[in-house]
Amino acid sequence: MRWRAIVPATLLVFGATAPSLPASAEPPVPGLGDCPLYGDVHICSAEIPSWDGSPLDVDLTLPQQAGGSRHPLMVMLHGFANNKHEWESLTDEGDHADKWHWNNHWFARHGFYVLTYTARGFLDQGKTREDEPNTPPGAPFGSYTGPGTPGTVHLKSRDYEIKDTQWLAAMVAAAYSDLDPNSVAVSGGSYGGGESWTLASQASWRSAHDQNPALPVLQLQVAIPKYPWTDLAPGAQWP
Repeated sequence: MRWRAIVPATLLVFGATAPSLPASAEPPVPGLGDCPLYGDVHICSAEIPSWDGSPLDVDLTLPQQAGGSRHPLMVMLHGFANNKHEWESLTDEGDHADKWHWNNHWFARHGFYVLTYTARGFLDQGKTREDEPNTPPGAPFGSYTGPGTPGTVHLKSRDYEIKDTQWLAAMVAAAYSDLDPNSVAVSGGSYGGGESWTLASQASWRSAHDQNPALPVLQLQVAIPKYPWTDLAPGAQWP
């Protein structure tokens, strides 16, 4: 319980001065279109081409809390064989376990944009918990016939999945001018926790900008891996 109290408090340094919901004049991320209400938060959903053209099934939860002028970004990464819905909920309480006060609703209510997406090679079959928002799932991962690598899992390779996350985050930051590119956080569990560690080794997210200079460089400030690969190291113990 002590960990639960300390980490959200640290992250709220970013969200304490978050503004009201983005103005309707703001351009959405290309392809996201409308952002309907799910409960009391707006969530945009679409398949977005990644840096190599491979479509990724994306949800973007818009910030809810008013006050201030800039929003931080939280990226939440799912575990192996899971999908974008894992860290999504209609309530702060989530599943009353691992997702309690640690989900898109909680962070959006505290002023964050929240990016959740299904990693390449995995399939989203829709909500699996009663508390999850019923955002539309993307097409099966094998449906793409372009130059990318659909249906292929690269085990969080820096050349694929790491670039996917940085690309999508940069697209969100480019689309919403009230998102602070210097206030980015990332968290994930298990497979997503492993990527959180890898992303933390690159505090400046440049890959999207290097490929497309119109996209911003983002600065990662906080990474919170949950039960990641490092827990499998010899001698690793739970606190």
